[in-house]
Amino acid sequence: MIKPSQYLKIKVIYILIFTTVWSLYSYSKGVLISPDALGYSKLADMVVENNFSFSKYLENSQLSKYPPIFNLSWVTIVAFIKLLFGEHWGLGIVILNLSIGIFVAILLLKTTWIVTEKPACSIFVGILLLLSQNYYRWVPWALSDFFFSCLCLSVLLLIIGLYQQHSKSIKKVVGIGALLLLALFCRPTVLPLLIFVIFSMSVFFFFSLKETDPRERHNFIIRFTLLACIFIPATIYYHSYIMLHPDRWPFPFLLRTAIWIAGEYQLGVVVHDGYRETYNPDFPNNILSYALLSFQKFLAYFTIAAERYSFKHKLFNYTIFLPVYGLSIWAVVSLFKKDNGPSHSNWWSIFSCALFIFLFAFFHSIHEIDGDYRYTAPVKLPLILLAALGLNELINSFSKRT
Repeated sequence: MIKPSQYLKIKVIYILIFTTVWSLYSYSKGVLISPDALGYSKLADMVVENNFSFSKYLENSQLSKYPPIFNLSWVTIVAFIKLLFGEHWGLGIVILNLSIGIFVAILLLKTTWIVTEKPACSIFVGILLLLSQNYYRWVPWALSDFFFSCLCLSVLLLIIGLYQQHSKSIKKVVGIGALLLLALFCRPTVLPLLIFVIFSMSVFFFFSLKETDPRERHNFIIRFTLLACIFIPATIYYHSYIMLHPDRWPFPFLLRTAIWIAGEYQLGVVVHDGYRETYNPDFPNNILSYALLSFQKFLAYFTIAAERYSFKHKLFNYTIFLPVYGLSIWAVVSLFKKDNGPSHSNWWSIFSCALFIFLFAFFHSIHEIDGDYRYTAPVKLPLILLAALGLNELINSFSKRT
């Protein structure tokens, strides 16, 4: 067992490593400005010119796919950064990304240690963090993706913390509410986070499941799985119907978005990047074919290596993701054990991570998978945590046998 003083030294070492590696990576890439970032810049200028009066901004339709309110908090942040950094506003966003990323990485390590209390699991997380190029590659970009993914992970870790320390639940709930409010107006893909928070809070406060024994947890996961087997096909069926008839979308709100997504389905798009292997142009336009297309998109969300990747890139990804996926599956399977399963806190930690990851993957499977996999950023670190929890259960299973 590592003593608290030893753990503090290890944490300091990790902080130094993360700061050095991420800073060098960001410096080597410079500040990367994409067309989306230029769009945020123009909107931020509009906010500044109107003395942070948001009425004209909310009437603006430059973000054609979604109502501008979905980017309100991020555009406001860009506006403040432009006031501080002027024409070097992109550098300000990269500094923000870097600072928050290091903080969240350390928070992830701390959570891993609290939940597992195993040096092997913390070391495992630390190594994967350093190798997770698919995650920290977004630090140099002046985009909202990295900031949003850090918000999502912070919410997840706070919810996991509710099952660790009940005495501080009020502070955690306030923190969850504040971060969720910020995330709601940061990116339009916030719906799975909102559903995750509502469900988790309901489970924790209203269904009295925070202090359950193994048998009750087993009954809960069985009932939850059965309900999911009903809800998921029903959702896919209704979604496929709307994709066939987008004009029948029942709400004026997001009608333009529904029509745009339906257009992608009618083209047979799996991954929205223009590469030939990501399209199914010969798909028939019926509910079953659209349901199968959603399934393909769900699998694409967890793609390890695209066809266009180099051999070295594919090898690197397989080296990282195969153990991560394998241990994550092991962790999820352990939820169904009646006896000798995870401890109370570990069980809920695994369940929270798995639910979080599934909701984001399912949402994008009926929405959009981007070719550069920007939208997978929110689940990269939760996957690492879930794999660490799987490693913890694997070590426990061997210790129980001996």
